[in-house]
Amino acid sequence: MKKKILGLICFVLLLSGLEFLAATQGPTLLPSDVLSGEILEQQYQGGKWQYTSGGADATANHRLVMTQVTYIDQEAVHERITEILDKRINVDWIKSLVWLGIFTTMWFIGFKRVFSVGILCLLFLYATTFAWQQEAALLAKAHREDEGLITMTYQVSYNGSWTTASQIVPWQASQGILQLPDVAYGTGIYTPNP
Repeated sequence: MKKKILGLICFVLLLSGLEFLAATQGPTLLPSDVLSGEILEQQYQGGKWQYTSGGADATANHRLVMTQVTYIDQEAVHERITEILDKRINVDWIKSLVWLGIFTTMWFIGFKRVFSVGILCLLFLYATTFAWQQEAALLAKAHREDEGLITMTYQVSYNGSWTTASQIVPWQASQGILQLPDVAYGTGIYTPNP
């Protein structure tokens, strides 16, 4: 009975991890369509655009409202990649401990009791770290090319309610030019980093 309860708990954790991934990924936006508003120059340090009002309402499906756009400069990319690598090392360490726990417990208790629960817990860890791997790949590319990134957070309407999602895209920070979201997706205030 305990084995079934543990298996059920791990299965629920796995599903919640996959649901978290699906919710945070959202639809893919084309930055050239959304970021087609005012053009700002001499913005090498990056900054943040924050939604204030306007945009679409939730009466029709797949309407889009930008809630925040963060322009991350080259220096911040270098700092963020260090954080991601540290986080990944910690998660890899936890995965190794779970694998060790599975094999050690199987040795003493038996294969059938431990294997399914341990594997479900590992699947949860792998599912929740998938988004980190995607972000790490974008950070690594921006780091190699000595450029910045844009983090776009937005809401998409579906059946009268909003779902929040985000996306990370490259930004050529070395040119010092950035483009704000089009007013069709909401108006906001841009604040450059100091």
